[in-house]
Amino acid sequence: MKILYILISIALIIHVAIYRVIVLENHSVPQVIARINGMLVHFSYAPAISLMLKQTMTIIRCLYYLRLFIPVDDHIDAHRLVGTMIFISAINLDGHSWFSLIFTTAAGIGWPIFILLVLHAPNFWKWAIGPMVLFCFEKIYLFKRHLPKYGCTKLISIRIQDKHPFTICSSPQRKDILGLTIMKKQN
Repeated sequence: MKILYILISIALIIHVAIYRVIVLENHSVPQVIARINGMLVHFSYAPAISLMLKQTMTIIRCLYYLRLFIPVDDHIDAHRLVGTMIFISAINLDGHSWFSLIFTTAAGIGWPIFILLVLHAPNFWKWAIGPMVLFCFEKIYLFKRHLPKYGCTKLISIRIQDKHPFTICSSPQRKDILGLTIMKKQN
């Protein structure tokens, strides 16, 4: 993954440099450097988000061919590499000191950066739509999966005949243990 990521980054650098200098005949070096770094930020956003989706990594772990290209077991290290590349690219954006200021003062503020990139960069949505759809699906799945399961029981062994609400709190992986959290009656 690291080698593939670096090769794609190099290909994007070459593509943007050739496109800006030869096709558009734009020879302003700071502007070409800013466009290269902007493209690297766009490209790096997708793997940065995708590598931290737990359920997506679980699905990829089950699929042999995707496991060859995506570092399922080293996804946190790969996320750090991609984050470092975003940081380096953001610092090199000459006309965008606000971006490097935001990035260097607080880590983990992905939503403000996402909103700023959507508002500022007209092509950013093309790079972000896939990971954001996966992110939303994963959050909906996790929300529905972790809804509490409630029920009522009578504690007959200690001679209490009132019904008490309870929540199942044991792990699904532990088939031999059933844990319950029982609330006492409020009246």
